[in-house]
Amino acid sequence: MARKNDVLIVETEFKRLMGMAEAMEQRNPVEAEPLLAKLDSALIVSEAKTPDDLVRMGSSVVYSAGNDEKTVTIVFPADADIDAGRVAVTSPLGVALLGRRAGSDVMLRARDGKETPLKIVDVKSVAVVA
Repeated sequence: MARKNDVLIVETEFKRLMGMAEAMEQRNPVEAEPLLAKLDSALIVSEAKTPDDLVRMGSSVVYSAGNDEKTVTIVFPADADIDAGRVAVTSPLGVALLGRRAGSDVMLRARDGKETPLKIVDVKSVAVVA
């Protein structure tokens, strides 16, 4: 399990993500809880102190699950398109990857409770204006 300092969120993105998660909590608290928990446990960093290999909004992330490697881009829900590899930050995969760095081992917790270990292989960050 990640320690607080293992999860970094860029300050400008934190504000937008927290607002979105709090609004989501009003409609669907069960689905909002994982993102809220991630944000609550994160260390907030300035844009200037953001590591290049940090998974943030707009990042292209290569991850592996066993021998299977996939690439996804972390996006806001309105821009999600799983067929195009754009994963909503509110999805279990988006929550698992957000705020972690290349080389990190993370646990994907599906909504049905199933857990799958993942390894973040590479991250290419593309800043998204929040």
